[in-house]
Formats: sequence, structure tokens, C-alpha cells
Amino acid sequence: RLQRVYNLNASEMIRGNYYGWLGPELDEVDAWKIGETAFTEGHLDFTIQWLYEALAMTRKREQSIGVGNFEDRIPATAKILALLGRSYLRQGLADKAAEMYTQAAYMDPRDGNVIALKHELVDKPPLTEPRIIDENFQRLCLLQNKLTNNKFDPRLNCVYRQVILPYYRFKQELISVSPYVALFYDVISD
Repeated sequence: RLQRVYNLNASEMIRGNYYGWLGPELDEVDAWKIGETAFTEGHLDFTIQWLYEALAMTRKREQSIGVGNFEDRIPATAKILALLGRSYLRQGLADKAAEMYTQAAYMDPRDGNVIALKHELVDKPPLTEPRIIDENFQRLCLLQNKLTNNKFDPRLNCVYRQVILPYYRFKQELISVSPYVALFYDVISD
């Protein structure tokens, strides 16, 4: 959600650059996990961004390791290529998915993602619909510190709330003060 709301680029986030605010750099495992999570949640554009970053870092590391230990990194590359293929297939790009499958199957035909991609290429899963994004929600969250008084009521905002038992953390978007109307997102409870 952070990437979508603030329109952040995966390659900048990998380097730890968040619109000029520097944070810790991410490695290929971080990029893989974020890409895998984005795939699970259906954010295919973000999946592809993160997996290409993971693939580039994995391949770079493979070159620096040398031929002796090359076999250790092949499964990771195959797994990334297969998940990229699955993402492309869900976007309706069967040719790109088949290309990813060919590369991944050559490296590790027994990987779970490679096998899943093989079956999906045959079965053709339904295309994933792009998510409908509430533009007002994004505008409030993205510009909450830059809103001018003449355009928006400054009391209207989008914030994370914490430690209100039995809920741990949730996002609250205040839409109206009178009457009080708020939307709640990402509620986590025990």
C-alpha cells in the first residue's frame, strides 16, 4: 500500500531512497518476499517491479560468486522467473509467460512455481482485474501534509491508529467531521 499511495519506485526503495529520505537498503531476499506478497495480493504491476529487482540482484550475485557455487543460486533464479511468468500470464501476456517458463524450467524444473506456471500455461487462469483505486483516499493519504485550507478541511485526514484493544493497528480515513464519518482499512485483531 505504501508503494501505491506514495507512487514509490521499487528500484529506489531497494536503494533505501524514499523521496530523498534515506533508509536501509534492501537485498534480493527482501525484493523476492515483497514481490511474492504483491503476487499473492493480486498487485501484479508491483509484483513484476519487485521480481525484476530481485532477479537483477540475484544474477549480479551469481556472477560475483563464480562457477564453483553457481549451482546454489540457480533455484532462486528459476523461482523468480517462474513467478514473473505467472504474473505475466495473469495479465494476459502468455508469450512472455512462456518465455519465463522456458528459462525457469531449464534451471529447475522441480520448483513449485515452475510446476505451477507449467500447469497455468495449459489451463490458462482467468485474467486478474486491475484493482479499483479510490482516488480520494489516495489523494488524502498522499497529500495529507500539503493540503491547503481553501480546498480541503484540514481536519480530514488519513492516519494509522494503534493499540485500541482488541484491534492492533488500522488505517482510518476521516471523511466528514459533522456528521462524523470515518472509513477503516487494514484492521488487525487477535
